[in-house]
Amino acid sequence: MVKIEKLTDEIKGAILKFLYKEEAINLFIIHFIENGNIGDLYIDKKDNIGAILHIKDDGNSLFTNFYYDNKKNFETIIKEIERLKSPRMLLAAKEEDVAVALKKLNITRNIDKNFYYIFDNEKKLNLHIEEFNFKKATFKDKDFIKEAYIDFFGAISKEDIESLTNDEKIKYDLKNGIYLLWREDTPVGLAKFSEFSRHFGEITTVYIKSEYRGRGLGKILMSKMVERLIEMGKTAITQVNVRNLSAKAIYEGIGFKKYCDYAFEFLDN
Repeated sequence: MVKIEKLTDEIKGAILKFLYKEEAINLFIIHFIENGNIGDLYIDKKDNIGAILHIKDDGNSLFTNFYYDNKKNFETIIKEIERLKSPRMLLAAKEEDVAVALKKLNITRNIDKNFYYIFDNEKKLNLHIEEFNFKKATFKDKDFIKEAYIDFFGAISKEDIESLTNDEKIKYDLKNGIYLLWREDTPVGLAKFSEFSRHFGEITTVYIKSEYRGRGLGKILMSKMVERLIEMGKTAITQVNVRNLSAKAIYEGIGFKKYCDYAFEFLDN
């Protein structure tokens, strides 16, 4: 595959045209390309593109997405991943593709499967939040944002905490959109938008402080995030681990429908 050293308008247009054939599943790559924050980008050829590999260092991993139009081109991607292989590489793709890639790379393990959900915009949302307020966060809220990130991701080491909570990351996430759920003057929940394309937006990091859990606030927070995307003319996407039964029940209950099985897997043995 060829690494794109300079993303010209012509190449960018050809890549996006290819990715938009399946916009929902390619949301991650589309977002980074459209926002000029591409990381390392590889294509099989500059005319008639049939395979794309994207690798982005997000501080926690080498976040790795790919897309292809036939089996031969998928094999080309796997060979390139094998050439670039690092334990920090985190494959994020349809579960069946991740399974094939791991097998080809001689990595044997049970895949931790996720459901990739898309919201049904025809579904009516229940948005009554009583004594709670839903507001867009600013940098002034960074202390709670950092607290929520550390708790949500279970960060323990100094390095993990720094990569999750440094000011530049917070500012980047605020640009995409972090929203807080408040009770009077106290923030009790957080959720954020991670990526956008023309018609979709991804909701991630849906967090409620431990002392406020079990009161239906996760459902309220997710519903408000979905509503905000609908106001933007977009459809919500999210992922949830198949073992997270409570989150699955909440998301399906408010109107999310499974699009495909998805997986996130590191290339460590």
